[in-house]
Amino acid sequence: EVIHHDWIILAIIAGFMVLLLATSAGAVIRMLELDFEDAFAYWLLGVCERGAVFLLGTSLLAYGILLWIPQILESQRMLRASNWR
Repeated sequence: EVIHHDWIILAIIAGFMVLLLATSAGAVIRMLELDFEDAFAYWLLGVCERGAVFLLGTSLLAYGILLWIPQILESQRMLRASNWR
């Protein structure tokens, strides 16, 4: 089954967006200087910077790139074949 090119690009963009939003949320929490004795603020900062949200963004990005590699190799093969003619 061939995966549509749009889904691959969408996974890569979604990975970058999740990482951007998680980093931005972590920066806002640090700039607001929330009381880190509050368990929720400390938990939210950890989730944004090192936790599940960071892993989700990294996983989406890696998955999209891994799906994109065969398409890049196929494009190179087609380009080489067209240059030989």
